[in-house]
Amino acid sequence: MVGYESNTPVLRFMIDIMGYIPGIGGHSLAVSILSYFISDEFFKDESRALYGGIAGALHDVGYLVPKVSQMSKKIDFLYDEGMVKKLSDLHTTIGGFILSNFLGLYEYSDVAFYHHLPADQLDIMNPSHIFANIVSIADLLSVQFEKLGSEIPRNLVKEVLKEHKDQFFPEVFDSTLKVVEKDYTWWSIEDPVDFYMRNLSMRIRKSEVIDESILMELGYFMAYIVDSKSPFTRKHSERISDISKEIGKEMNLSVRDQMYLYIAGLFHDAGKLAIEDNILEKPGVLTNKEYNYMRKHVFYTMKFLEHFSGEDNDWTKWASQHHERINGNGYPLRLEGNEISVQSRILQVADVFVALTEDRPYRSPMSFEDTLKFLSEEVKKGKLDGEVLKALERLVKNGYTFPDKTPIGEMIDTVDFLIKSYGGIV
Repeated sequence: MVGYESNTPVLRFMIDIMGYIPGIGGHSLAVSILSYFISDEFFKDESRALYGGIAGALHDVGYLVPKVSQMSKKIDFLYDEGMVKKLSDLHTTIGGFILSNFLGLYEYSDVAFYHHLPADQLDIMNPSHIFANIVSIADLLSVQFEKLGSEIPRNLVKEVLKEHKDQFFPEVFDSTLKVVEKDYTWWSIEDPVDFYMRNLSMRIRKSEVIDESILMELGYFMAYIVDSKSPFTRKHSERISDISKEIGKEMNLSVRDQMYLYIAGLFHDAGKLAIEDNILEKPGVLTNKEYNYMRKHVFYTMKFLEHFSGEDNDWTKWASQHHERINGNGYPLRLEGNEISVQSRILQVADVFVALTEDRPYRSPMSFEDTLKFLSEEVKKGKLDGEVLKALERLVKNGYTFPDKTPIGEMIDTVDFLIKSYGGIV
């Protein structure tokens, strides 16, 4: 049942990301584990239990969208039941839409869409509705755990469940009561990352080919999510993708390398999803401590992209090496000289070029001409590749400009339309 409809590298990649997002990561994996236990008790079937665990991990994927996550942090929403209800409906709508349209994980989309609906609005004959109800009660249990920890009295948990009994199918409710009684349940979610990696993650099939069109679509989504966190970076990744591909073409790299340079550009900052928003969105220069924390995003990019293994995975290295430098003073691996491929060198030059030509709250964008002068100094210092810079200079001389209309722009428009449909929430 699990892994035959969805592309499993995408599935593993998304669950990994959900587990590391500040604020909701621990909750997502706790709901995943609880959904797994309850599904196992309900169905007495391992494949369905695993499906429930995966659906639990993905249930809050709607909160990845920056506008939705930013709204959830507004303190005035907490005191307005109408706004809380709208936000709840919004994140489930966005979550179901994302899974079915952007990520191709459509077999989990109904669970994300329906997981906040009460049982009287669901159909017990529909398996997706059962799983949505399981995820819903697991969500409630996870919140109780977050409040009181694993030593929470079982009778108190049962009292809370009984207060909400009408929201759940009787069979789901009874299965949950049995799961609640087990100490193993509560001890397992004390360290949800460890439990997930040791148990659920190992049961998701690993070997599957992922084609370029799926990678491209997933990359567009990742770039949209990361870059939309700040109005100053909304086109950052797609610009790096485009100019990297063009530099590769200028340097006579193969068509395949040009395409994977584009894909690597889309994914290069995926690790920023694991970085706190207050750092990503800070309207000013970072302190040394904040800067060192921000640098860790390349480690997470490397970690997340490990799921795309196989003979075509060189691009994952290019993406995660965009802050390495030829003189060995980059990060995270301190690579130097010939240890760095020409494709990685292209991403490095493209990243600096695009960043300097973008507006920032603490400085104005630099012109192409001034940016090329800055890059020339970096080449003289032994940091960046001179041949790559020459290719970039030829592009600029021949009139290169950043693309105007892009797939990410269309994605932004679609999601913004869905958000606006919830009148009054933005």
